[in-house]
Amino acid sequence: MPIAGIAQGLGLGGAATATISGAPGGGGCPPYLNTLSGAFNNDRLTMSQIDITGSKACSLWVRASSQMMGGTGAILIGNINGSRYIMYIYSGRYMQSYDNAGYTPTIDFGAGAFTLNTWAHICISSDGTTSTYYLNGVAKDTTANKEFVAVANIGQPGTYNHNNNLDSIALWDSELTSGQVTNIYKGEESGGSGGTNGTPGDLCSFAPLHWWQFGNGPGDVNASGGTPADGGAIGTLVDQGSGGKNAAESSASFQPAFSNILP
Repeated sequence: MPIAGIAQGLGLGGAATATISGAPGGGGCPPYLNTLSGAFNNDRLTMSQIDITGSKACSLWVRASSQMMGGTGAILIGNINGSRYIMYIYSGRYMQSYDNAGYTPTIDFGAGAFTLNTWAHICISSDGTTSTYYLNGVAKDTTANKEFVAVANIGQPGTYNHNNNLDSIALWDSELTSGQVTNIYKGEESGGSGGTNGTPGDLCSFAPLHWWQFGNGPGDVNASGGTPADGGAIGTLVDQGSGGKNAAESSASFQPAFSNILP
């Protein structure tokens, strides 16, 4: 599988704007209003490099792009020992990553896993030895631990750009249980209940290390420093986790846009 220039993202869902309670099962998180996502078309967002070793997890929502369905659409980009690290989806069903040690085994989400212009939720959880891959709350495959250990980009201009929407990308330096993955897919608090499939929710009860909300987070701004709105170029996404890695792009040529197309 060709690697140079891969860049992309992930997501899920269906349709309209919704006020999503972070705590269908009760708890301390405030209500979470998901009104915007990020629209990528040969674009990227960058941050100072994130390196996570040992146990880890990643959650993100992606609206399947033509690149994901018929070619290769990348998700997260970084560097390991001077060599590019890339995690990507291709041919509408497979996921793979690459680093200086080579390719990981191919993860097969199954025939028909992704549908063009339809949102999906992807979660990867690792105990430091084995990574489990979830699609829309269901465990689909496992492989030796080798995922999202180095992240410096969301999206990447070039042949393998992800030409569609992403929403609510989060990283942890600990694994998620299968129950927590289900909670996230349903927009519930950790250990909660009563949510709805395919509904991004408030992740504060899961204590993410990094969390980019694509215009829904306090402090997120457009490229002019103003309030995020549909169609406006993304300026800065404030990291709503504890890790403090804001995502931004200074070049107007590569800035993704805020979008009201939602999971």
